[in-house]
Amino acid sequence: MDVYHPEFRQSIAIDSRIQSITKILGLTFSTYEGEERFYLEAAEQAGLNGWELDRLMFNALDRFKVLLSQ
Repeated sequence: MDVYHPEFRQSIAIDSRIQSITKILGLTFSTYEGEERFYLEAAEQAGLNGWELDRLMFNALDRFKVLLSQ
C-alpha cells in the first residue's frame, strides 16, 4: 500500500498496528467498518485523506504510540 492508488484514497487498513493505536486511545469498535470510519473522519479533520493518514501512522507508528500514551 506504499504506492498511491486512487481506489485506496479513502481507505485505512485496520490491522494490528492501527488496532494498537485504537487500544491506546481506549476505544473499541464492534465492526471493521466502524473503526475504519473513525480513522477516516480523523483524517478528514486533519486535512488528509485515508491513504495519507494510513501511511503517516505506518511510517511513524512508534511516535504515535509515544505521543498518545502521554
